[in-house]
Amino acid sequence: MVIDLREAKDTEWLNRLSVDPAQYIVTPQLGLLGANMSGEALLRQERCVKLVDGQVRAVKRAFEPLLNELIGSASQKGYRTIMRCPEDGADLKWVASSRILLRTKDGSQTILFALRPLIKSEPMSGADAMSLFGLTPAEARLAVEMAAGHSLAEISDKRGTHISTLRAQLRSIYQKTGISKQSEFVSAIWRASAI
Repeated sequence: MVIDLREAKDTEWLNRLSVDPAQYIVTPQLGLLGANMSGEALLRQERCVKLVDGQVRAVKRAFEPLLNELIGSASQKGYRTIMRCPEDGADLKWVASSRILLRTKDGSQTILFALRPLIKSEPMSGADAMSLFGLTPAEARLAVEMAAGHSLAEISDKRGTHISTLRAQLRSIYQKTGISKQSEFVSAIWRASAI
């Protein structure tokens, strides 16, 4: 389904992108190799990014260094950041992620990057997670970071905490909440934050 963002209400395109992020497969020089439907729609509307001579470029010059950083920081594990994309008089925050999709023997790479509007960065505070679910401070912090979309590897790198420690905390969270899947737990955190 392709949405014509010109005819959509202002919030409709934001809601769609929060569910189905704009995704692009590019070369390290931002040559476009492919895009999903949300990615194509974002390019057509020239919201944050546009297509110039077969390359993905920022709509505003101020965003260009951030786009280059996103591609330059792509790794096998992935890279994620929050970016500001000034457009239409607004200063929207975007969740931007990138990772190396393919690396050939000759050293060339294919990179996947995605953009979606940041609707809400965290579902709840750590204190709320502690009181609602009976978690320790460390478990609550992990729960909030996971619900905000960070992987265990990202949290481990960011905190400098060994991933086995985080896995043990996650097992404890599952035991205390009676939930056994990460996706169900993240959904429970977001549902609880809406109460």
